[in-house]
Amino acid sequence: MPIEFDLESLRTKYNCKNYFETGLYDPRKEVSSKTALKCNFGKVFSIEIREDRVNLGREVFKEEIESGRYTLYLDDSTNMEQYLSNTNDFDERTIFFLDAHVDNSSIKNFKRKCPLFEELSSIKGLNRKDHIILVDDLRIIKNAYP
Repeated sequence: MPIEFDLESLRTKYNCKNYFETGLYDPRKEVSSKTALKCNFGKVFSIEIREDRVNLGREVFKEEIESGRYTLYLDDSTNMEQYLSNTNDFDERTIFFLDAHVDNSSIKNFKRKCPLFEELSSIKGLNRKDHIILVDDLRIIKNAYP
């Protein structure tokens, strides 16, 4: 999803090296991955459950993926822990933008409508304890289909 805040100022203020988002959305639009890639993050990561969006993302971010600056996972973010523990990238301070949620009936094969608690648990398992966590759409916890 698009973000309405100055991501680069947050990156600078908290000296973050990486950006990890859950829920890519439509990568042809001005999504947070595009914003993060315009900032000075060393690496940008995204996990998305919808295969059609990941396929689009692989086209839109082809150059960044090939350079190793962008990593795109096709998976449910409830499985995020395996991607965080699979690399030492998260020994560096990271901004996590948690925006994965099922708010329509077109998304299939999900474990949770709102995987926020599983995502937070995955981050908690990291050695570093001073990552920056941004949570979008908290309303989803209360009402899964607003």
